[in-house]
Amino acid sequence: MATRNFDSKKAGSQEQNEPRLYPHTELNVDLKLLTHQRGRMPVGANLNGCIRRDDEEHYTFTEAQFGSAARRNPHVFEGRHITITRRSDGSLHPNFKEMHIGAGFRIDSYALAVMNELRYGLKGLVEE
Repeated sequence: MATRNFDSKKAGSQEQNEPRLYPHTELNVDLKLLTHQRGRMPVGANLNGCIRRDDEEHYTFTEAQFGSAARRNPHVFEGRHITITRRSDGSLHPNFKEMHIGAGFRIDSYALAVMNELRYGLKGLVEE
């Protein structure tokens, strides 16, 4: 019978192809959670997703898409006139939704509404 030597000071497993874990604690940082549910995360809940270091003391966690396949460019903002997606390289891309032109449509009102929505959507995603 083969015996294994485990060293408690080493991280991870001695087995081949297993990840080695390196615990690290970041103190005094801002963490933004982009989740599928509104409100605070329940105590003890786990989320699948990815975390991105945006700045020296700021991180953004984006929850993974439900279902069998994750969305390639997840929506990080969903508005009435625009959506904002985050690409895999971290860049943000605003996208216009379909525009309905009918009775009472005013170009200036529409443009102002899009501008305000874009400012609101980017406010939580981009540090000034």
